[in-house]
Amino acid sequence: MHHARILLTGIAAILVAIAPFSPSQKGVACTTFMAVSDHQLVILGDSEDAGADHPLANNPVGGMVFFLPSSSGQFGRMHLGWLWQGKYRSFQAGMNDQGLAYALTAVPEVSMNRHPERPFLHGRDSFYDRILRKAATVEEAIDLTLQFNFPSCWFQIQYADATGASAIISPGTDGEMEITMCSPESSYLVAATFNVADPNQFIGRDSFRRHTIAEEMLETITAHDTFNINSFSTVLSAVARQRAFLLGGSYTVYSTAYDLTNS
Repeated sequence: MHHARILLTGIAAILVAIAPFSPSQKGVACTTFMAVSDHQLVILGDSEDAGADHPLANNPVGGMVFFLPSSSGQFGRMHLGWLWQGKYRSFQAGMNDQGLAYALTAVPEVSMNRHPERPFLHGRDSFYDRILRKAATVEEAIDLTLQFNFPSCWFQIQYADATGASAIISPGTDGEMEITMCSPESSYLVAATFNVADPNQFIGRDSFRRHTIAEEMLETITAHDTFNINSFSTVLSAVARQRAFLLGGSYTVYSTAYDLTNS
């Protein structure tokens, strides 16, 4: 059984979480990435940003961790999130006891095709928690994601599991979800706030810069066999927005690293 090991870096060395992004929140951005070493250490990283008008900008300790125990037919899991309007649990990233983790990046909103034949509806049927309590692998997470009807989609979700598999699911220009898998030849997969399915759609002018920085650093540390939880944290620090809050823009409130392979 796997348990989340979480490393916090960035401006605020406290455990907080960001609400789901929406087009009304100006300047928001995030970066997520998975990497796997030759020794099968697998880590998912998540750099979480908040806009100046985000509730956590004024109350950075208002985020919280939700621990939900295993039960019959359900995996134990934890989510980073906050209470929307003071009572609704809002999740942004998390991991379960099987070593499956997820994290989100914001992208410009896309109207999605309707699929009334699908049994679940995003926004009603606890999408993120259903994934973690029912799926143990990236493949299972993808299959479950595609059982959801999305009226619209403003995010990409990156999954990673203990085997080193990873995938980014993005809203496609045709109104269907598109899946980008980590190739067998690559030891990492990165998502920022440009839509992998349509890179012309992006949030934040530094989205491509952060993506490139993450790729270049992950290429170096995996190629030189210096990949560990500490070297991974340097990548999180490098893609963090550390000064934008002074200009009223979005900034990195916290970063997390999920060790998917060690109990």
